[in-house]
Amino acid sequence: MEIDKRYKTPSIGIYNRNVFECTECGTSILNDYYKHICGIAEAPVGTVSVKECPTCFTKYNSHLSTTDYSLFLHSIKKGENLHFKPNKL
Repeated sequence: MEIDKRYKTPSIGIYNRNVFECTECGTSILNDYYKHICGIAEAPVGTVSVKECPTCFTKYNSHLSTTDYSLFLHSIKKGENLHFKPNKL
C-alpha cells in the first residue's frame, strides 16, 4: 500500500490492541474511527494509523489495513476527518 507523504508522521503514542478504545480514558471511537486518524507511521509492528482521542487527546496507534486507509482518505474527501482538510484542485 502506497501512503501519501502528506499523511505520514513519526510514530506517536503507544500501540493499542483495543484499536477503537482510548488507552487512557476509555472513550470509544468505533463508529467513526477514521475521522480521528491524525497520521500514518511506520512502526516496528508495521504500518500503523495514529489516532487522537477526542476526549483526552491521547495519541495511540494500531495496525492500518488497506480498508482503513481507504476509509481515512474518504473521510478527508468528504471533509469529515478532524485533522486533515479536503484537497482543493
